[in-house]
Amino acid sequence: MLDPGRKKVKTGYFWALARDDRPWLGQAPPGVAFTYAPGRGGKYADDILQGFSGILQVDGYAGYNRLLKRVSQDVQLAYCWAHARRKLYDVAKASAAPLAQEGLKQIAALYRIEAEIKGQSADARLADRIERTKPKLDVFEKWLAQSRTRVSAKSPTGEALKYIAKYGKPKIMNSDQGSQFTGFEWTRALKDADVEISMDGKGRWVDNRMIERLWRSLKYECIYLNAFETGSQARAGIGKWLAYYNAERPHSTHGILTPDEAYERKVEPVRLAA
Repeated sequence: MLDPGRKKVKTGYFWALARDDRPWLGQAPPGVAFTYAPGRGGKYADDILQGFSGILQVDGYAGYNRLLKRVSQDVQLAYCWAHARRKLYDVAKASAAPLAQEGLKQIAALYRIEAEIKGQSADARLADRIERTKPKLDVFEKWLAQSRTRVSAKSPTGEALKYIAKYGKPKIMNSDQGSQFTGFEWTRALKDADVEISMDGKGRWVDNRMIERLWRSLKYECIYLNAFETGSQARAGIGKWLAYYNAERPHSTHGILTPDEAYERKVEPVRLAA
């Protein structure tokens, strides 16, 4: 964008903050807030999220660590499987990489379980995750540690594995139902892994794949194709594109409905957390 007074241009950043409670049938409407900042350092994340407390799903960007230094210590970071998978996918796509392919295969198995149990009751999903997912995660953790010893840490595969290992085991676990499950087998598994348990009644698991797809489309179909020179132009242009995206553009994910139509037609019962 233009840098007034210097007759030059400078790089600015749009920060996207998304909320979508629909996966756990939350009452709050979904939404995305776009905020401009002159940089992407941790101070801007802290400024934008002033007043926020709870669990924030993020990628591995180190700037978010600033939020953990708040005196109140009221923010917990939840890292994203999609970003972990992407590191391996990029390596496998660029060259023959058996370790990356094996990692993708194991992550795909976790995704398949989630796809199969989607829409089932909380108790049923919990039982499946304990019985089927946890053993696979144990195997993945051992495979990750062993694989890192087989490749150079500075190789593309080594860097991908390092990224996953750095953000592997969570510090705290929360459920996707608005409050933490309290089943004995589940809490014992967390305690055995030295993972803290959230009991704040607000935590939930949110997969951010949908917002990443939206953000990618916005960049390639709007931002990169328009030379916005001012914040006002950017706001107007992005607002127009978002209105088209939500109200006019059909999506195969929604059965060839627009997001607005899909949201209006979707009537689901309200389920209370156990």
